[in-house]
Amino acid sequence: EVEDFDKSISTYVASIRTPRINQVMTDLTALGSISVIATLYVTFASVLASFRDFKGVAFISTVLTGSALWPALLKLYFNRQRPATSDWLVNVSDLSFPSGHSFGAAAAYVGFAFYASLYARRLSQEIFFYVLGAT
Repeated sequence: EVEDFDKSISTYVASIRTPRINQVMTDLTALGSISVIATLYVTFASVLASFRDFKGVAFISTVLTGSALWPALLKLYFNRQRPATSDWLVNVSDLSFPSGHSFGAAAAYVGFAFYASLYARRLSQEIFFYVLGAT
């Protein structure tokens, strides 16, 4: 049943692929990469440290550590192999579920938005941080 579902999704995605969509999807995937998240972390943690907000640095560090550990543990639990295909945009060799990129990006961006919102002086600023993180 899972293989049939994977095949139907793969077939649909292959039918709508264009070079432009391929580039957009590759760029979106990069937003969850270790290098992008690490760069944002160093920037965010540096700003917090400059304000002597070490509780914030610890919070973001904990969120990002957890966002790296949980998918790895859950992948072992679910043990779901990647669907077979020969036309990947990005080569990945580990198990497929849950997505480390998606899990890490969601945790990181929500964590950044949550902590940044603590510095908001108005509701509109707080909403801005949450919308930015969600986007």
